[in-house]
Amino acid sequence: MRNNVGEDGSDLEVEGITGSLYRVTPDGKVSVMDTGFGITNTLVWSPDQATFYCGCSIRNVIYAYDYDGRSLSVSNRRMLVENLLPGVPDGSAMDVDGCLWNCRFSGGSILRISPAGRVVQTIPMPVSNITNCCFGGSDYRTLYVTTASLRAGDDEKLAGGLFAIRTEVRGLEPGRFRLSASTISVLAGI
Repeated sequence: MRNNVGEDGSDLEVEGITGSLYRVTPDGKVSVMDTGFGITNTLVWSPDQATFYCGCSIRNVIYAYDYDGRSLSVSNRRMLVENLLPGVPDGSAMDVDGCLWNCRFSGGSILRISPAGRVVQTIPMPVSNITNCCFGGSDYRTLYVTTASLRAGDDEKLAGGLFAIRTEVRGLEPGRFRLSASTISVLAGI
């Protein structure tokens, strides 16, 4: 994606659909998996690892893909949700039921979306710009939520804060990414 934050922290407009979805393998190889994104967000997998989700904030869409863990590839891009309001999709987390918890930038909420693309829960937030979330805590029932002060109203004193929300459903444990020793050496400049 193009940069949307200036050196001074100001907001930069992102124009065009020139972003791509990349795959980085443990040996450090980078491949383009899909194109046609403005601002790429929402990179999560279903509990069974059969579906990969990715969104484009500029287009206000979240896509679902078939995921092949053997070849580490995605295929069969399709719409999960499109033009969903309020706001636009930003970061997301996945729960054990296969529901996507999507933060809505400029939407002041988090939407829990079923695998069929239905909004099954809305969590209103005290600020407008909800940026990302992840499940944590010893039981993975705490949703940690980041927010942005960028584009926040003067009355949004909590904008840019980190929130913790207890949920009834358990979230997935964080995914792990393993780099090979040779890739780590290259990245470290050794």
